[in-house]
Amino acid sequence: MTCKTERGPRHAEPKKDDDRRGLWDKTKPSVERPLPRLDWEPPNPGDLLKIISAIYNAADLLNMLTTHQNVTPDQDTSTHTAPGAQPGSGSGPVDQDTECSKDRSQRFHYQPMVGGRPTGVTALICPSDLKPANAGRDDGGSVDVKDFPLPGFNEELKPGKWMWNRTHILGDRFHGEWREENLFTGHNLMNTGGMKACENRMAEQLAANRAVQYSGQLEYSGKEGIPVAIRMKANLADGSELFDKRIENTDTRQRTCHK
Repeated sequence: MTCKTERGPRHAEPKKDDDRRGLWDKTKPSVERPLPRLDWEPPNPGDLLKIISAIYNAADLLNMLTTHQNVTPDQDTSTHTAPGAQPGSGSGPVDQDTECSKDRSQRFHYQPMVGGRPTGVTALICPSDLKPANAGRDDGGSVDVKDFPLPGFNEELKPGKWMWNRTHILGDRFHGEWREENLFTGHNLMNTGGMKACENRMAEQLAANRAVQYSGQLEYSGKEGIPVAIRMKANLADGSELFDKRIENTDTRQRTCHK
């Protein structure tokens, strides 16, 4: 006797086009999708440069206001007068009695530092500002003079005389202050020779009870920290010129205001 086994219904074979073949059917045409588009417009290169320049200038201005020493101006390699009051400013006639009744803080103007470098001084020097002969100096304390040689690197020409001096733009003998805006690195012969001769001319007028309008403006070459020269200009209270001399910062003797 043969036993027959009941079989269940056979499952239908999947059709060739059945979707269960996979999500990626190579037989189906690919769908072209558009490229993604930016949801913002790229800035114009010119506008971008303006933005960068504005940020840079703002940062520099902030540094200058907070340190007075961090901004180095763009300069070429030619010799030029430092920015600030120009020689001869305030050289017109002044009322000596009225102006000399004012405090030195109102008459002495120390121009701001630029890039850590002093630039110049303008002042109305009155007879009362002239120190007595052999009076002590007012210098002292820790003042940073731009590019002054470190100890051991300043040549001693003779005992007590050094090649490089901390040189006043407005002389100590007129109560010029010991401060970085009024001091630069100058050769000994510039300081004690050419500049001193012009200071002597001013001292003579002050001793004769005549006020002197003074301007001392430093000149630099490129971005060097030591000036190449100073232009010293002096007028009397009536506006008449006493001298106008450019004195080079060199180790040679110069005839400037010598009689």
